[in-house]
Amino acid sequence: MGHRDDAAPAVEEPAGPSAEELELERRQEEARIEAEAIRQQEAELAEARAKVALTARRDEVQAEKTEEARAAETARNAATAAATAVNAWETQTRKTDPDFAEKAEMVETTVRAEVAMKGPPKSPEEAVAIVQAAYEKVTKTFQRLKPPPKAKDTTTPAGTSAPTVTQPATLREALNASLAA
Repeated sequence: MGHRDDAAPAVEEPAGPSAEELELERRQEEARIEAEAIRQQEAELAEARAKVALTARRDEVQAEKTEEARAAETARNAATAAATAVNAWETQTRKTDPDFAEKAEMVETTVRAEVAMKGPPKSPEEAVAIVQAAYEKVTKTFQRLKPPPKAKDTTTPAGTSAPTVTQPATLREALNASLAA
């Protein structure tokens, strides 16, 4: 009789993952690491782009501020030059026109209206031309308002002297004389 082995046939237990499984796991891990590195690089690139954009915007804002400051300085210089020229014109005109003090407010009002309509003068010469034109306009208005000179009274009683009528030297004297009459 033969010897019978009561033991069941042996089933081999796997000793661990196969070489193919290990290779697959290794590749998956490499892919995960590579994907993480790519995400990291994309984040760094996005951050770098944001910094570049921010720096560009700051530079742009700074350039705008610099240009605005330069334009404001130019405008201030132009206004100062115009004011200096107008002041010189006014000083000279006051010397030659005894009625200028009475005309000054109307001249200023006329100049302001002109500047409001056409904008500020672009040069000192243009500023003086605007003031000169306003002055001439006001002077014509004053001349129309000035009363005509009084005629000399030549009919006097015998033996008396004729009253002397003096011509007014300024517009103020003419206005006062006309109000006194």
